Amino acid sequence: MFDKVHRALARGHDPAVDVWIALTAIYAPWVEPSRRAPVPLVQSEGLTIPARVPGVLHAWLRAREGAWLGLVSYSITSESDVGSIRMRHLVPQTAVTRRWPVGEEPF
Repeated sequence: MFDKVHRALARGHDPAVDVWIALTAIYAPWVEPSRRAPVPLVQSEGLTIPARVPGVLHAWLRAREGAWLGLVSYSITSESDVGSIRMRHLVPQTAVTRRWPVGEEPF
């Protein structure tokens, strides 16, 4: 997908790299407690946004302003009938950290 794009603009990963995605860095403005308490149904079955989730990094893409954005995939689970929601989108570089297999951390 990114083979013909200059490395200063995009860096693809094939296969994708296992990463942690800090959802608090992405969704913080929307998951702060509401001033009004939600109804019990929302409290019990509403979407839970965890602080971080496991995912995969497909590529790094460069914004015009110079920042790197990670093209990632991950899932968020729901307690309701919605089930698991699969996501694939761009996130800030600060939201992505490498996820090493257990016992294989580099340090």
